[in-house]
Amino acid sequence: MGRMSKDELIERALVDLVVRPAQTVEEIRARLHRKWAKIHACGALLDEADRPRAHTTKLNAEIVDRLTLSTIAVRWSDSRSGVYGEQTWRISRASRYSHCAATGLDIQPGDAVFKPALIHYKVPFNGNRMILASAVESCMTGGGGESAVGRIDPRRVDRLRIRHVSQQER
Repeated sequence: MGRMSKDELIERALVDLVVRPAQTVEEIRARLHRKWAKIHACGALLDEADRPRAHTTKLNAEIVDRLTLSTIAVRWSDSRSGVYGEQTWRISRASRYSHCAATGLDIQPGDAVFKPALIHYKVPFNGNRMILASAVESCMTGGGGESAVGRIDPRRVDRLRIRHVSQQER
């Protein structure tokens, strides 16, 4: 393949402009939506391929303090989302099925849970994680001889004395 002359290069570029169809509005919107979704989620949602490994990551969640009736301060670190100093978590209702980050118990939609608060209108990397409110209450009331500020560890589920409320008991 030899060198193209300047005229051939211009001719080829013009032909490409005429022959090649421009992107459709739908393609542009789809591309922008994908980029926006990645930015908005900040990696909080796991890919389907990552789900089996999600519960095997090294997790360390420590309740630092009860800020208000609806917020707690949590010191969080795990191998996937990094380390957060004192992060504010707010109480809310679970909107989907999940697992408690502290105890590993199943979370049903509608359960009272604590979730990381938004940071400047963005979801933090651990934004998809939840802690059952019953686990927090047990820990804060001194379950198992702990002080009011306690460390939640999945290996200590029996010491947390969690009572998981089913849909029928509500």
